[in-house]
Amino acid sequence: MRHDEDSARANFRRRLADCTRFGDTSRPPLFQAVLRGEVAFLSLPPGPGHAVDMRYLEAWSGPLVVLLDGDGIPSGPEAYPLSTALLRWAKFIMVFGSAGKAADYKYALFAARVTKRVLLVETGRGDAYLWAAAKAKHAPTTGGRLLVAGKDCPGPNKASARGEPTQ
Repeated sequence: MRHDEDSARANFRRRLADCTRFGDTSRPPLFQAVLRGEVAFLSLPPGPGHAVDMRYLEAWSGPLVVLLDGDGIPSGPEAYPLSTALLRWAKFIMVFGSAGKAADYKYALFAARVTKRVLLVETGRGDAYLWAAAKAKHAPTTGGRLLVAGKDCPGPNKASARGEPTQ
């Protein structure tokens, strides 16, 4: 088990170095918190081969951020076989319809410390509204934020059937 932990830490150190090298100032707060052991982290890319046993997530007792990492590719809820289960599992849901800022990731960390279960969805602008509609359908009472182009949009609970925000 120690080897797995060392490998995971090395992976996060590499991710942090990549952020610095490529000028990404948004994700480091999340990766630093993982390295300090303040929060657990699971990243899932879109596609049918990338799933996790939901019993594992249900049993986890500490703060956990599950990232659905579909930024830059078509990644609506249909791209993730467990999207409905993850929406129902989460106690707080954040959808980034464009690049999140460091403050947004810090907000997700705060939510993880308070609620223990955060679903963080990184996707394109168009798919963000599909996620908002899925959240409204499957997790209507769960807290959340929908951010598109760095701005809060009408809440993830306020979306039309087509996934577009309503006023």
